[in-house]
Amino acid sequence: MMKRPTSIIVVGSSGNGKTTLVNGLRAYEDTFIFPKRYITRPQRKGDDLIENEHVDPARFDELLDAGHLAVAWTRPLGKTRRERYGFETIQPEESRMVVYSANNALLRDETAVVPANLFGDSFIVLVKAPDRVRQERVFGRSPDLRQEEMDIRLQDNGLDLVPRVDMVIDTHAFNPQRAVDLVRKAVSA
Repeated sequence: MMKRPTSIIVVGSSGNGKTTLVNGLRAYEDTFIFPKRYITRPQRKGDDLIENEHVDPARFDELLDAGHLAVAWTRPLGKTRRERYGFETIQPEESRMVVYSANNALLRDETAVVPANLFGDSFIVLVKAPDRVRQERVFGRSPDLRQEEMDIRLQDNGLDLVPRVDMVIDTHAFNPQRAVDLVRKAVSA
C-alpha cells in the first residue's frame, strides 16, 4: 500500500481538464493547498487568474533566484519559443496536501527545478480527453490563440506519460465531481 502522498501533481495537455479538476479540489481546502503558478507568457483572454500569474522572463528569474519558486520547468512550443512555468514555494502542512497543476513538460523536462523526491512523494494524475473535445475547450478558452500554437498544444496528448503516473482520468467520461471524488479517494489513507 502506498503511503499518504505529500502532494498531488495533475498533468495533462491543453484542454484536457486540469483546471477543472483542480477547481473541484479547491472545495476541500481542509485537505489541499494550492500554490500560485507563474507563467512567462502574456495573459490571454480566458486565462484562469486564480491559478496563474503571468510574469515576464526577468521577473521569473528573480522569483526563482530568490527561492520564491519551489518548482520550475520549461515547455518548448515550436523550434524557438519556450514558456517557463513555476510554482510558488509554500510550506507543507501536515494536514493538507499540495496540489500542483502542470502541463506534461514538467515530467519531461530533465532540467526542471524540483524539490528532492517531489515525484516520489506525490500522487501523479494524468487527465485526458478526446482530441475533438480538447480542441473545443482550447478554442473556447482562448479564441485568440493562433492556429500554429493551437496545433502545437493539441499535438501533445500526454499518453507517453502513462507509465509514470498513478492514475489516468478521462475528464470527458466523468463529470467533474466524479473525477474529484476519484482523486480524493485515491489519496486518502
